[in-house]
This record gives sequence, structure tokens and C-alpha cells, in this order.
Amino acid sequence: MGMGLDKLVECLGGKLEKFILTVRYFTEKGYSIDKIKLLFQKGVFPYDWTNAWEKFDRTSLPPRKDFYSLLSQQNISKEDYEHAQKVWKIFEMKNFGEYHDLYLEIDVLLLADPKRIYQSFPFLVIAIPQKSIFIGTNLAFYYESSKPNSWIMYEDMNALYSGAMTQYMPTEILGKVDPKEVPDIQSIAPDADIGYTLEVDLEVPVHLHDYFTDYPLAPEKQIVPENWLSPYNAKLVQDKEVGGGKYVTGEKLVQPLYPKKNYVIHYRAF
Repeated sequence: MGMGLDKLVECLGGKLEKFILTVRYFTEKGYSIDKIKLLFQKGVFPYDWTNAWEKFDRTSLPPRKDFYSLLSQQNISKEDYEHAQKVWKIFEMKNFGEYHDLYLEIDVLLLADPKRIYQSFPFLVIAIPQKSIFIGTNLAFYYESSKPNSWIMYEDMNALYSGAMTQYMPTEILGKVDPKEVPDIQSIAPDADIGYTLEVDLEVPVHLHDYFTDYPLAPEKQIVPENWLSPYNAKLVQDKEVGGGKYVTGEKLVQPLYPKKNYVIHYRAF
């Protein structure tokens, strides 16, 4: 799809069945097929002329000379201008603001239709379950400023995100399976043809809490209640220069050790 929108639309040949999204949208708005067919080409718009809110109140199209583009260093053709006038009349535009909105709708839909045909794969890819997305956990317990400095090796990964996108990704949902049918998670290869997204109940036994305290398992996003604050954090809240004396919360990524229900996680995270 390495071409402009006008060329992409030309590739569809004006065939009604190729403009499924455009036809559906404008049919639902009450327009007839004959009217909708007028929209099967990229619209024209006076980008540089549109520089003030008052112009949206104009009750007719500006003259053709005002469609000159400083970017392309050229004007629209007489045929394109006549088409714009026809669209204005047939769609009964009351002002330039309505024409502007129609132009934007056409621009989006005319791109969506060829993309649906020529590059449908992205629309069929299964997205990552929202509940399983966690980013950026970090902890620093038991810091003592009085002790001498010590150092650790910090390593990062080149192309972290693009590297992740080269891994096996879900392309089809095969359905839910009985837990008894799931093989040993640790034995499934990272590039296995079939992988698993698990929804599990987790519980860390109390006698292991101290063991995991420096890096608790299974982070999750949630709103942190004020009664969870440590004495130090509570003091910061009351500090007028830091917390302003009022506790304001929001969704945070936290790592509590309490039992978790319906926790969603990819098998490779185990």
C-alpha cells in the first residue's frame, strides 16, 4: 500500500462491493447508494485557506483558486472542483463546517476499505488480553544510606520491543481447554505452534512471603487504598510541599502477596 489515497481508491475500480465500510457507514446515515457512489474518490479540501474558525460558517465552497496547496505547489483540477461542488449540492451542505466533517469521514473510510482488502492480516491478529499487560515493576527494599556504596551490573537489551514482535504471536483462538488437557507449562517450547494464555487463581503460602518479599510474584494493576501506605509514605502525603496534605490515588502497578483470582498470564511468563 505504498501509494497515496487517491491511487488506492482507484485500485478498487469504483466497484460497490469493494467499499463495504464506506457503504455501510453512509447507508446507516440514511444516504442512498447513488449518493454514496459520489464519494468513491478522494475528496478535495482547501487546507491552506482553512485558517480561521469563521470559515466554517461560510455557506458555499471557496473559489477554486483557494484550493491551491503550498505543500504540493499546485491547485486542484477543474474536474475535481466540479466534483466538490456536486458533493456539496447532492449532500445538501449547509456550511463549510459540514463539508469539512464529510471530507474527514470520507478520508478515513476510503483508507479503511483498501486496507481491509489488501492488508487484512493486522485486523485478524488476536490482541494481547488486556488483563495480562504489566510493565515496569521495580523495587528497592531495605536501602540504608549510611552504608558504603556498592555496585551491580545493569544490562539492557537492544531492540527490546521490536525483538519481542519477532517472537511467536497468537493468530487464532482455538478455544478454552480443560485444565487437565494443558501440558506441563515448563515443557512448552517458546516457539511451539500452540501456546496458552492462562487464567488462574494464585496463592503464595504465608511461610514463603519473606522469601518473595524482595520481588513478589504476579504484579497487577489496581487502585491503592490509603490504608496500604507505609508510615513513610503517609508522612509524605501530609507534607504540604510533597503530597499537599491530601491523598490522591490512581491505578498503580503493585505486587501484593495476597491471593489472586482470575489472574491472566501468558505461559512464557512462568
